[in-house]
Amino acid sequence: PNYGDGGAGNGNMPINPNKFKNLVKPIDDSQERGKIAIRVYYNKSKKITNARIDLKQSTSTNPVLQQKCLEAVRNASLQPNEKGRENQTGIVIFNFGLN
Repeated sequence: PNYGDGGAGNGNMPINPNKFKNLVKPIDDSQERGKIAIRVYYNKSKKITNARIDLKQSTSTNPVLQQKCLEAVRNASLQPNEKGRENQTGIVIFNFGLN
């Protein structure tokens, strides 16, 4: 899988994967094509407070892949940075294709 383009903090922009300290790439055993978008909520100290599937931006409805993507984001942490608003949100996009 690969991830979307850069950006962060204002709600609908993808979060650059380099902003994460330990985002694990989900393994796609299904060989399904599609995109899964995860909406990430985090605070000023970059602690992830919530994550959910963004159905409007996703093209895959595979529940196994969705769960793997949610777990990857929930187990990750963002690089600390004291800039920005107290509560922030962004999107992590996982693209899957045939291997």
